[in-house]
Amino acid sequence: MKSWADIVKKNTSQRNGKQLIENSVKQAVRTVNEEERRSKNLMIYGCTEIENEVHFEVQKTVNDVLSETKICPTPRAQAVYRMGIKEPGKTRPIKVEFFDASDVESVLKHARNLKNSRTHNNVYLGPDRTKEESIAHSQLVKEMKQMIEKDPKKHYFILNKKICSADKDLSKLQKPAITNPSS
Repeated sequence: MKSWADIVKKNTSQRNGKQLIENSVKQAVRTVNEEERRSKNLMIYGCTEIENEVHFEVQKTVNDVLSETKICPTPRAQAVYRMGIKEPGKTRPIKVEFFDASDVESVLKHARNLKNSRTHNNVYLGPDRTKEESIAHSQLVKEMKQMIEKDPKKHYFILNKKICSADKDLSKLQKPAITNPSS
């Protein structure tokens, strides 16, 4: 015959197990929701910030950058704003929220057109990353810069969170085939 302590212990461990499962499921749902929300956001780095800048000036800057990417039709932003606290000598990034994640993908695919722009050639476009993702990406960029210093004859780039390389001579002659791994 089981003692009262055995029955309570068994029920408590079952309750704790259920709670762990519930918490895991809740965390997974939160993560998916966060990823879905972030997938509709684009970050723009390197746009000069005007003293006492107002919202319509930020909107105009975003429209100028988007038009320089030469996307047709230009996707419409749901919201646009500067991130962080204004500090002297620093340029805050601009967060652009779109209605659909496909708009962000389209803009990022055409971002290379900014290199040829006279006004936005120092502007960098990127996805909206979490703090952890930003740290991991900046580490990849540091490693890539070191690789470039060691072997400047190759063209290095980051694809799917990995550093990739190609011969510079071939990349100038041919347009590299870009495949979408999620397809």
